Amino acid sequence: MSTFFIREANTDWQATSAKTLAGAKRAASSAQMFQGTDIFVGIQCGDEIRVVSQKLHPDALNMASKGRWEDR
Repeated sequence: MSTFFIREANTDWQATSAKTLAGAKRAASSAQMFQGTDIFVGIQCGDEIRVVSQKLHPDALNMASKGRWEDR
């Protein structure tokens, strides 16, 4: 079982207690501090953390726009 990590924009990775990718996505969305920033979910591969999903916000000025998750 992999540990999922989350981050917002270019911040440091934070480990989550999520058991699934869907749970990690919910944790990342809940932990998001700023509207309009991109959020990421990753797993550890060796010495680095590899992004497995990201939620991109296409328009940081239009808060009505909703980002969407893209799995890698």
